Amino acid sequence: MSVESTLASHGITLPEAAAPVANYVPAVISGSLLFISGQLCLDGRFKSH
Repeated sequence: MSVESTLASHGITLPEAAAPVANYVPAVISGSLLFISGQLCLDGRFKSH
């Protein structure tokens, strides 16, 4: 049973995600650190979704 069908069987509906209000940077380097956001790790590599 999928998550969607399980939620529906319990009468639960989720709202649509809000549209982004700006352009977001997927990664920022600060010194020797890399900060990532909104990335999915697929096949051992990070890719923007």
